[in-house]
Amino acid sequence: MSENNINTTTPPTTTNSSQSLPSTPSTTNSSSGISSNKYELIKKSNSFASINEISNPQIVNSSKGRSNEIVQHYVIVLVGLPARGKSYIARQLSKHLNWLNIETKVFNAGEKRRQILGAGQSANFFNLDNKEGFEQRKKIGRITLQEIIDWINNNKSNNNSLDESNNNDNIEKKKGGGNFDDEYMKREIKCAIFDATNTTRERRQMIIDVLTNKENIQHRIDNHHIIFVESICNDSEIIEANVRDIKIKSDDYKGVNPVDAIKDFIQRIKAYENAYETICDDFESKLSYIKMIDVGKKFILNRIGGFLPGKVLNVLMNMHLIPRTIWLSRHGQSEDNEKGLLGGDSNLSAKGQCYGKVLYRFVKRKQLERRNQEISIEQPSLDNMLVWTSLLRRTIQTSKYFTDDPDFRVMRWKCLNELNAGIHEGWTYERIEKEMPNEFKAREQDKFRYRPPGGESYLDMLYRTEPAINELERQRSPLLIIGHQAVNRLLYSYLTGNTPESCTRIPIPLHTIIEIIPNAYGYEEKRYDLNEEVEQEYLEYLSKHSPQLNK
Repeated sequence: MSENNINTTTPPTTTNSSQSLPSTPSTTNSSSGISSNKYELIKKSNSFASINEISNPQIVNSSKGRSNEIVQHYVIVLVGLPARGKSYIARQLSKHLNWLNIETKVFNAGEKRRQILGAGQSANFFNLDNKEGFEQRKKIGRITLQEIIDWINNNKSNNNSLDESNNNDNIEKKKGGGNFDDEYMKREIKCAIFDATNTTRERRQMIIDVLTNKENIQHRIDNHHIIFVESICNDSEIIEANVRDIKIKSDDYKGVNPVDAIKDFIQRIKAYENAYETICDDFESKLSYIKMIDVGKKFILNRIGGFLPGKVLNVLMNMHLIPRTIWLSRHGQSEDNEKGLLGGDSNLSAKGQCYGKVLYRFVKRKQLERRNQEISIEQPSLDNMLVWTSLLRRTIQTSKYFTDDPDFRVMRWKCLNELNAGIHEGWTYERIEKEMPNEFKAREQDKFRYRPPGGESYLDMLYRTEPAINELERQRSPLLIIGHQAVNRLLYSYLTGNTPESCTRIPIPLHTIIEIIPNAYGYEEKRYDLNEEVEQEYLEYLSKHSPQLNK
């Protein structure tokens, strides 16, 4: 096996303010002369379970003491011609910002047009000479803007249904035991994404005037909180791929002959080109904007700074439109899985080893099938595949056959290790319920934010896995992630655009592959149950290793 075929990746840890250790100078016990710098000792031993002050830090609600602060919301305004990936950009930004607990919603002018006028407008509707069409599009743009204002003015966020009973719940949780990340409950910032062409200076100025008018909006939005993201694309291959994707997915062309749909859409693009005015410093130097050219080959920034704009830029710089397949799989059955034990770092069972072989055969079979098919958005290439695992034995052993094959690049990620169960590592759920019923009850009340003594919550793991998610978005190659149940729940929730809080009950069974293919309008998903093949492989294994079965 080639040493160069395996990369061990330990990305820098992102630190949540609630988890960071205070910097405390060493002190000396005068009676014993022994240094009592607990934090330094803990840091060196990497053990938190024995120190109660550290394993159960006090979490302060982020909204406490800030009631008089003016919350500054954001609006991201997409700019660009059709087939430049604006809807894909909007979805990616919404997915990532919601993941970071910034309540984000996309407002699509095209969808609003189809709601009001119905689908199927021809290219003539978008022609500059069509005055009626121009007025209707202008009206639809204002209606969409008003929906953005109404949404921002509405103080009830997705999590506010929880806020009403929050205090009582927290009292009950404290009675039940456990430790919770209370600050995550309150979403203070909202970010609206206006997905439309917005191709003229007049239109962009109208958007600024409406959003900064104090009579329209309760929560002040400064000019620098309106971020324009312009997608400029001159690459004919990317444009053609986007046109084909829109022809397949857009409601405007349902039931339309593919050749006629493409021809009409190209005419629509030309109609917009006649009126297109790119963002220009000669006229719009005071705008906060990001220009993305040819899907990330070049970026131009103006007046961009701060936490949320920085995250927006990070998403855009990792973004691409190359279709690819992402497979999620748990490791094969481990010895601890057989016993029903939590956590640990056990080896694979015999059946788990069989899954490693079956998984490898499945991937090779799919690669061969895809080579004989036409490569498309729905069926991207599976060559040059990356394989990611954690640093735990059961995922490394499941990837054995991939590490022996030079056609695969295998990487190990520490941040993909399984959820740390703390003092419950090596326990069964039955034992926790019997010996620590308060902790069992606390976990059942809120799995996402519950942190066992000495362990971590799903929320802790969310921040831990962010480096892998950033790299996942950046990669152009097909990707197989051999992970763990809790980690794969988070990754699945992210890839499908669900909120992190919803991930804790998602079924991620053993010996099953989840296939996700992202596209401009969402994603395609399939599941492959390999249990039957694993059972057959296991029977062959028993026949070879149990002589009595051959008699």
